[in-house]
Amino acid sequence: MSTRGFYSRSQIAGLVERVRSTRPVHANGRVFFVDGYGTAGNDGNNGDDPAAPLKTLTKALSLCVHDRGDIIIVLNYWQPTGETWPITISKNRVSIVGLANPSLPYSAIHPPADTAAFQLTSSGQYGEIAFLTIGGGAAHGGIEWGNSGQVDGYWIHDCWFGHQWFGTPLSGIYQPAASTRGGYGNRIEHCTFMGNNANCKGAITGNAIEQLTDTDAMAFRDLEVLDCIFKGCDIGINLTRAFDAVLLRNKFICPDSADGEAITLRAACLGCMADDNVGMNGGDAAMTNNPFRDIAATNKNHWGVNWKSNAVILPAQA
Repeated sequence: MSTRGFYSRSQIAGLVERVRSTRPVHANGRVFFVDGYGTAGNDGNNGDDPAAPLKTLTKALSLCVHDRGDIIIVLNYWQPTGETWPITISKNRVSIVGLANPSLPYSAIHPPADTAAFQLTSSGQYGEIAFLTIGGGAAHGGIEWGNSGQVDGYWIHDCWFGHQWFGTPLSGIYQPAASTRGGYGNRIEHCTFMGNNANCKGAITGNAIEQLTDTDAMAFRDLEVLDCIFKGCDIGINLTRAFDAVLLRNKFICPDSADGEAITLRAACLGCMADDNVGMNGGDAAMTNNPFRDIAATNKNHWGVNWKSNAVILPAQA
């Protein structure tokens, strides 16, 4: 069923204006509409009318212009014929925003094979992915860093990763070891990551936010992870080389089989702040393991008031 049937033109226009208000750059950008689920979507359309949307996100991105501040509104989606997977973000300052779907959490981006849904590259920085349910292949994340350079200033917010209907992704957001660069000033906010541990019924099989690269060029610098929910993932936030990351107000359901299942900062992480995060498991007994782990030397990172269930705790250091 097409999402367009549930929303008036004025409601869709309101969403566009809300996106524009969050980033002044969008004032001069074009708006493209995509419906990859129903029959209305057609890549032969010009895409500027929600009644005659494009079929694929790849086509919509091809019509965007670098740094113009274009917006792509996803009316509905699934696995449209003609889509290129993973969907490579190839233009700067483009927002890809889902229109909330009454029958699902958000419009679903679900690759049919073992790939990521989205791949970030240095050709598509300072952008936004929001209000989408994002699947992924068994050896991939929903959103992945590519191997073509640095990605700065990306804002990923209000997305669901690992819903059980949309594949069995390895991670929600994934920087593989093969990535050539990291990035500055990326923000992950108000997202939900669903795993399959601790009686949770999600589909992520590994770590929710996974960074594997371990050189300074590949580091995450000034990464922010704010107000996210992690349900039953092996590790919620696993950072190998992050400098000055800010990890605030995140909530974690942990398997409680090892230390660091909420947040693990590995030996090369420096200057990171973690505060007001809560790791939990069960309600009738205290957790056995420490949900936080900092493998860097003493005082290399900064831990505030973080919680193991209802008790404040400092991270394990081994």
